[in-house]
Amino acid sequence: MTARLPQHLVWRHSLLLNDFRLENDPTFGNNHLPGIQRTLLRGELLYRNNGFYAGPTFEVSPQSYAVDFAQTLYVDSYTIVGLKVGQQYDEHLSWFVEGRNLANKKYAAGTDVLKVYDPTSDRPFYPGDGVSVYAGVQYRY
Repeated sequence: MTARLPQHLVWRHSLLLNDFRLENDPTFGNNHLPGIQRTLLRGELLYRNNGFYAGPTFEVSPQSYAVDFAQTLYVDSYTIVGLKVGQQYDEHLSWFVEGRNLANKKYAAGTDVLKVYDPTSDRPFYPGDGVSVYAGVQYRY
């Protein structure tokens, strides 16, 4: 969703909602499916004027979610913030710089999906990136 606000501000966000469950499974009942965030919100608030833009970005996973069908291990909730800046010079040339996870938050960006978590052998978490900076120039012809 995009909303144009006063003072050249633009708010953009996407919201992912999941409520997937098993149905009367003989072993796991009506548990939520593991490995899927129930809610994920990504957004930005940018100042835009004459092709220039700048502003904060964020990603929020507000609830923990299970890694395994038995729901014995959970991924922690997290919030990461960033900043982006760029400019569209004309219809051909633009540039950008974006910093992500500027607070260097440690979080799990994804997981394996397990039947039942075994702490002696399973390592199901995929770590999210730490502080990252991306930059680029684009020329369209």
